[in-house]
Formats: sequence, C-alpha cells, structure tokens
Amino acid sequence: EKYYLLEFELNLKDNYDVTIFSNGIDSYNNYYDYEFENGYEIYKKHENEFNSFKDNFDLDNYDHNYLLISAKRDNTRYYLQYPEYITAYEDKVNDEIKKVNFVLDDPKTIYNSLTTDQRASLLKIINVDKKDYDNKYFTSTKPFLVIIGSNTSKYTKAEMKDMIKQVYDTYKDNYTILYNVNDYSLTKAEQEYLDELNIKVLPENIPMEIITFIYSELKIGGFPNSLLLSTKTEDVIFLFAKNNEELDIPLNKMINEEYKINYIQPITK
Repeated sequence: EKYYLLEFELNLKDNYDVTIFSNGIDSYNNYYDYEFENGYEIYKKHENEFNSFKDNFDLDNYDHNYLLISAKRDNTRYYLQYPEYITAYEDKVNDEIKKVNFVLDDPKTIYNSLTTDQRASLLKIINVDKKDYDNKYFTSTKPFLVIIGSNTSKYTKAEMKDMIKQVYDTYKDNYTILYNVNDYSLTKAEQEYLDELNIKVLPENIPMEIITFIYSELKIGGFPNSLLLSTKTEDVIFLFAKNNEELDIPLNKMINEEYKINYIQPITK
C-alpha cells in the first residue's frame, strides 16, 4: 500500500513522470470493484474521487481501485505484458481500461535493449558475477533446465521428492538440471536429496528472472508463478499442476492446448 500511496500522490502532480511496473500474476488477479455488473457507475465514482484529491492524497485515501484510473493520466505509464486479460463485465468499463497508458514490453525485452555497459552496471548493482555463475553452475555442454521450487503446503515433502525424481528421470539425459528455491530455503534433507541427483541449487538471493535474462536458452519447469511471465512460453516444458485449469490468469491463457506441457503430479498421491 505504501508503494501505491506514493505512486498515486506523484501521479496527481503533473511535474512528475510516473512508471508503474507489473506485480506479476497479482496484477491480473487483483480484482477491481468495477469489473462486475453496474461497474461503470462504480468506475466513475472512483475516478471522480481520485481526481478530486490533487495535492491532498494520503493513506486514508488509499484504494487499489485507483490503479488503472491513475495510469490513464498523461504523466503515467504502466508496464503490463497482457492488458487484454484485464476485462470487465460492462463494455463501457472496458473502453476506459483501453485508455490506460499500457507499455507491453516484457522485462526480458527491456533487458535485451540495454547496451553492454548498461547490462554490466545492472549486474553489478544486483551483485551477479556472470563468470562466477558460468564456473559454478553453467559448465555443462548439455542444455540447462531449471526447476522452479516453492514453499508450498500443497504437497508433502514425500510428494515433492517424488515429483523432482520424475523430472530427473524424464529429463536427465537431455538436460543439466538446476534448482531454484524461489521464495524459501531448503531443509538439510532437501539439499541432500538434490545433491544425490547431482542437481545444483542456484543462489536464493538472486531473482530467477535475472538468470533467464543472462542465460536466454534456459528451459523452465516447476511451480507456475510470475517468473513464467518473463519466459517464452515455448521454454516452459513441465509444470507441477494437474492441468491448465489450475493456472492463474494470464498463465492459463498463455499456456494452452497449443503447447505440449508435461503436467507432473505425485505418483504416490
């Protein structure tokens, strides 16, 4: 909320240029009051409220329903890859959403547009030493496949172990398999099991998105999350899910029947 408070406050001042970046999958599943029936009346109410604040915006005024409204102002742009997946019940509201200053460039496209010096500066800022990564993790002549892990209660430890073994058995001959912990730290037992399979674990303090930018030929699989928005759909080869219907918007639109995804579930479940 503090982030959006600042964004809304500066957005209302014409002498500031404001850039909003996508919050991953949440940006598509953060429902607005005006998405539903009688939405246009609700939309106009929020719009009038927001425009009335001007220099008097504070935390008491915060409402996430202002996000798209604020991004219609001339001094604001909103980086969102798939705005077509944000839709409302009423056509009038959809017409208003189309007026938002969306920028469709994805993070990887932005990274690729940087000069060599700009990329080097970025990697220095986030403390990534590519030579060190090359020597520790990316030494194989085989292509690389990264398993995206997650600290989830959806599966037991035994079920997770089972799914990782399925991945290993299916892909070990064609790929060097790596593991990304994403949002948690491995237990000793988990680390030992990955060591048994000779699966190296990428550093947990580096966003996986950055790894996919640096090593653009990576294949990805594992838990469906916002990382997949920064990955070419054809580079996603398996998911820990039952089927497409388990995926959130916009992943369920991106990864459809056209792509031959291997959906992996515990055999012991």
